[in-house]
Amino acid sequence: MNYVMLNEDISRHQKYMDVTAKCMYNVFRQTHLNLDLMYRKQTGQRIDLDLLTAKAEINSVINKLMLTFGAEIYKRNYVGESINFKGTYVKIIRKF
Repeated sequence: MNYVMLNEDISRHQKYMDVTAKCMYNVFRQTHLNLDLMYRKQTGQRIDLDLLTAKAEINSVINKLMLTFGAEIYKRNYVGESINFKGTYVKIIRKF
């Protein structure tokens, strides 16, 4: 998308691009896979953003225990500042 943003002083042109995706898949009866993805690109006067977030999770239920294994990625480049994060996690939940 291309937006013309009006201001009291000047008009600015900015371009936006957003992509989002979500996918869920049942691997087995008690096990499923979740994928989330988001990408955003913004360019224009005084803004230059490149952002990616992604998350993958495997959830399973075994004998009343809910197990979750996941991985996350977060990458951001904003006006020369760069952040790159990658992480994994494990959740074990027992409900009574």
